[in-house]
Amino acid sequence: MVGARSPNRRASASPQEEEGYPGPVVHGPLLALLMLELARRHAPARRVAALSYRLRRPLFAGERLLACGTPSGNGAEMRIATHREARHATAEVTFA
Repeated sequence: MVGARSPNRRASASPQEEEGYPGPVVHGPLLALLMLELARRHAPARRVAALSYRLRRPLFAGERLLACGTPSGNGAEMRIATHREARHATAEVTFA
């Protein structure tokens, strides 16, 4: 085990301590996967060619969220919302 003899030290403060967040932050790419899954479930016969996403506001563990989307041309526009924010993350999916 590497570093087993060294004391257990944290290199930096957690986001909760540094930013004053109320709890652990949900990993952003997990939100992107959730939006991609939304597109897959509503268009199972279509293959996704591209996904472009943007993380806008932190979402905290334990918060209820809503993944929603709207068809748009050859794809869909999606977002993750909570009671605090309408757009924690946004994404555009393009179908093949």
